[in-house]
Amino acid sequence: MGSPNSTRLIDNLKPTPAKIKNDFFRVILKFYLDRILQCMIYKSYMRYISSIGKEIREIARKKGITLYRISKDLGIPNESLLRSLKEDANPEWKTIKKLLDYLGYEIRLVKKKDET
Repeated sequence: MGSPNSTRLIDNLKPTPAKIKNDFFRVILKFYLDRILQCMIYKSYMRYISSIGKEIREIARKKGITLYRISKDLGIPNESLLRSLKEDANPEWKTIKKLLDYLGYEIRLVKKKDET
């Protein structure tokens, strides 16, 4: 038969109520931590997107171009454009790109400077 060490190893692998409970809580905790992280990422994304809408409105205002004119030139319904640029909106990237192209801007990713 098996050695005492192998028997102990097999005993450690047997699911006990405490191990099952531990694993269950570990899975639940991971689920909630993942959910919290997703919410944090989404909130950060929403802050960025809502600020980009504000920036696009400001650029258009400084150029003297109305949002109505932009909507007509780009073939976007005016109501949709206004909704896309609201503070808490979630516009599609293709809409943002189309607006920035129209206004003569582009998005660039720039590496942050190291803070030392």
